[in-house]
Amino acid sequence: MDRRTVHIRINDWIQGRYLVKERCGVGLMATCFKVEDKKSRNQVMVCKVTRLRDGATQEEFDQEVAALVKVRGSASFPQVSDSFVNLCHRVIVMSYEGEQIEDVLGRNRNLRISNANCLRVSSQLTSALNFLHSTGFLHRDLSLNNILVKRTTDRVVVTLVDLGYASPTTARLKCEMKPQWISWHVSSGKCFAQRDDFVSAMYVVGHLSGFRLHDFVDTDLDEFKKEYHSRPCSFFKEEEKWIGRVLQLVDQMPDEGTKINMNELLLVYASAVDNISPHSPIAWKIKNNQLKLL
Repeated sequence: MDRRTVHIRINDWIQGRYLVKERCGVGLMATCFKVEDKKSRNQVMVCKVTRLRDGATQEEFDQEVAALVKVRGSASFPQVSDSFVNLCHRVIVMSYEGEQIEDVLGRNRNLRISNANCLRVSSQLTSALNFLHSTGFLHRDLSLNNILVKRTTDRVVVTLVDLGYASPTTARLKCEMKPQWISWHVSSGKCFAQRDDFVSAMYVVGHLSGFRLHDFVDTDLDEFKKEYHSRPCSFFKEEEKWIGRVLQLVDQMPDEGTKINMNELLLVYASAVDNISPHSPIAWKIKNNQLKLL
């Protein structure tokens, strides 16, 4: 177990209010628990818990809370309801938003979803990021692990979570890590900009379609990302080339991070898949009591 894992067990209480039911996620800096809020009729919530000694700084914690407050009211993000610091932990309490999209994807034998569903997910991600940027924040850590899907009464909703690395859009920050989902621009040493959140989103959408970056890497992932950006449409079948066209459009955004031309992007989405609206509901079914995306 990672040394940063928070040692809270099932049926423990957090702050004497939140009863721990299960652990639902472990990251580099925090652990997430599904809890019941005993002061709110046992409502199911999520507590994101970080140990004081090896987690985020107080400033980073405050910034994450500030970003969550900014996106309050949007269905594309978890809804923060509480935050506090005790003797051992920093804790953020927010709404439960479902499962990681990677886990849901794993239920498909071919480890991919339909082209139509890729379009719908991409459209939801784009709208979520555009809204986040409009509030003055970048996500900076968009990946399969930070995209959740949840079935509501009649549809599936995509939610962006983990704003622990969020930063103001005006901050000129660089990335010291080189994870798979970080955009090529940032991996090559440029500062984070709005463009780079959209690039990470399109890496994820490509993955959902069956395109795996690592399958094409001979020596260096960053070198392949550079090649991928030079001719993105060539890596997709004809019906999926819209993914490459979106990436090309996003790449036209300057380093300074001016807003993406949403009108142009919507035109690409509108004509991407024949007879499919990008705003139509994600196709899904329940099998063995588990959600599957078609």
